[in-house]
Amino acid sequence: MKKSARYIKGAKGHRLYVRKYEGTASSKGVIQILHGKSEYGGRYDEFAGYLTEHDYTVYVHDHRKHGKSLNEGHEVGKYTDDTWQDMMHDTDIVKRMILEEQGVNSIIMIGHSMGSFLLRTYLMDYGEQVAKAVILGTGAIDLKLAYAGRLLAGILGCLMPERRSRLLEFLAVGSYNKGIEPLRTSHDWLSRDEEKVDAFNTHPDCGRTYTPKFYDEIAKGTIRMANRREVMKTPDIPILFISGDKDPVGNYGKGVVKVRTMYEKLGYDTDLELYQEARHELLHEVNRQDVFDRIRVFGRIMLQEAAMAGRGMVIDDERGDWIVISVILFIAAALLMVNEWRGSSEDALSVEVRIDGELVDTFSLDELVDKVYETQYGYNRLTIIEGAASVVEADCHDHICVDTKAAAEKGDAIVCVPNRFTVEVIGEGGEVDAIAR
Repeated sequence: MKKSARYIKGAKGHRLYVRKYEGTASSKGVIQILHGKSEYGGRYDEFAGYLTEHDYTVYVHDHRKHGKSLNEGHEVGKYTDDTWQDMMHDTDIVKRMILEEQGVNSIIMIGHSMGSFLLRTYLMDYGEQVAKAVILGTGAIDLKLAYAGRLLAGILGCLMPERRSRLLEFLAVGSYNKGIEPLRTSHDWLSRDEEKVDAFNTHPDCGRTYTPKFYDEIAKGTIRMANRREVMKTPDIPILFISGDKDPVGNYGKGVVKVRTMYEKLGYDTDLELYQEARHELLHEVNRQDVFDRIRVFGRIMLQEAAMAGRGMVIDDERGDWIVISVILFIAAALLMVNEWRGSSEDALSVEVRIDGELVDTFSLDELVDKVYETQYGYNRLTIIEGAASVVEADCHDHICVDTKAAAEKGDAIVCVPNRFTVEVIGEGGEVDAIAR
């Protein structure tokens, strides 16, 4: 993985620190990540590294007054004339830089915690050229509390605008450790991974208390999220909500379900993953690999659909038309040659799915598939992407099926013995021996 960083100019001339992560292979997609409150973009190195291994290019900027996004003389957390709209504008400036730099028409956006709130409002005003969105660690809004918070933040802002408010911080997150036993630190609600929690607690840019202006602006943004008319300004794109059922921000799953239901009733294509026992920071949890995989599958399918629809290619000059035509003709000729070589007797490859020996599904290996099988024996999630079938999730104890190499050739098979679940690649009308790689 190649990692680089630079400063760019954001809204009102504010300096923004932008990290870029690239893999060794050519990029198949671009992701922009919005981090949470009281942290910085560098905490997403592990997740970004995983994404680059799967051919994504990733960008993460520090929000203004977070991490390294500071003008001269500024301090982390000291909001003065900074607004929620400024943070959305910053995000859009970074997105437009990404689009130009990568030469693509659309990207995937991921927002965690405060970043999820920011992303939900961002999509209302700047949602063009966002192909899909992943909302991590979000929550529903109690309007009475939000308005009360604005009132208190406004009063404190008038009395002590430059002073960090411990009162507002306590009211925001002070109850989040409730029910956690044994309790080690003030931030145990973030994750069950003690090393990740300790790293957060010891980093100077994490866990900071902010000035009243910051809390007022967050409340302003969250109030807008509860307005259905505003939410309907969100473009019609697939949205994946991910949370833990022990995350206090999402009211232990109830708030996230409420938000997802609101989007569904408004006609949006949504999905929800609620991980048992997981706390707030899904990308820093003990089961983070499962979360990484879920996001990758969600994004990879988008890339395939985009490729089929012709999205993601940007050719500005008139020669681009001839380039596209030439590529299409070349591919068509190549396919004809391959068919000639194979001959009419060559079997087309398909995938058979069996549960307890009974055939339940058959797919072409050329199809795009993401399907969950839940039976009395257990849970398995099958994907077929780029001519390869994989089991990406399962609740079996050994996870051998998940670790098995993708099935892509005649004779390949993936077997989950505990769940009596089998995936097998066959030739049309033929029989093959099952081979588990």
